[in-house]
Amino acid sequence: MSEIIKIKYHTDEIEKLRYIDGKSDWVDLRAAEEVSLKAGETALISLGISLKLDSVK
Repeated sequence: MSEIIKIKYHTDEIEKLRYIDGKSDWVDLRAAEEVSLKAGETALISLGISLKLDSVK
C-alpha cells in the first residue's frame, strides 16, 4: 500500500509546491500572505493550499 498526496491550491498567486532537488523527498511549505507581528503576538497564517492523503492498494 502507498499514499498519494492530493494538493488543492486556493489561489494562482502562490508558487507551486516542488521537491528540493537532491536535498530531500519532502517539500517546503511557505506562507501565502505577508504578515507583520509585534513581539508576543500570534496569528493564523494561510498556506494557500489544502492537502488530502489517499491510500492506494
